[in-house]
Amino acid sequence: MKKEKEKKKKRSKKEKKAPKKQTARAQGKRSGERSKQEKKGGRKKEKAAAKQSAEKPKKRANPSRTAGGRVPQGRTLKTQDKNLDQEAEKPKKKTNPSRTESGRVPQGRTLKTKDKYLDKKAKEPEKERPVVVIEANENNDLAVVQLTSREGKDRTRLKNYQQGESLFKHYVEIEDDEGKPIRVNEKFKENHPNMDVSRQDVDTIIDTVLNHSKPMQKNRKRIDKLRGKKE
Repeated sequence: MKKEKEKKKKRSKKEKKAPKKQTARAQGKRSGERSKQEKKGGRKKEKAAAKQSAEKPKKRANPSRTAGGRVPQGRTLKTQDKNLDQEAEKPKKKTNPSRTESGRVPQGRTLKTKDKYLDKKAKEPEKERPVVVIEANENNDLAVVQLTSREGKDRTRLKNYQQGESLFKHYVEIEDDEGKPIRVNEKFKENHPNMDVSRQDVDTIIDTVLNHSKPMQKNRKRIDKLRGKKE
């Protein structure tokens, strides 16, 4: 009888212990599940934080500045002289390539005119004729010599002008048909500089009309008048 009672006691003890073991296992499972959930939750938070940090644009460093935000040494800047020099603001006077440094019509410049503006009694008053400037005064009053392509008396060929086909007359003209000084105007239109007579040919014209021509005395008086010299 005693043995049976002891067996029963042992069985009851085992039964009591069994549920405790089951609860411990259950608790272990639960705690494992919790830890897994916590791990998953932690990973989700980490991922969310990583996304947020990725979404925030990073402040880019300006390559045109130093780490301190300053303009680096050696950087070039584009500006204008007027921003640096007050004198540069004053526009420079443009030199006229069709005038001398003193502003006069240069020797050798050719003008286009008509015979009637040089001679009232011209046989062909409307005929156009080139003339060459041999001198100009400070008012740009001009002394000119007529050019022609026809041979005749008191004429000399120019060796270098228009391939030697032009001649000049031995008469100096300083006034137009109205007795006014010859100037660049509607009656005497200036030709382009590429039609100028060379320095060598101009010297030949001046020497001939003032020193080696029949009307040289008359020509000299006209040049003196142009220069403002009294007779």
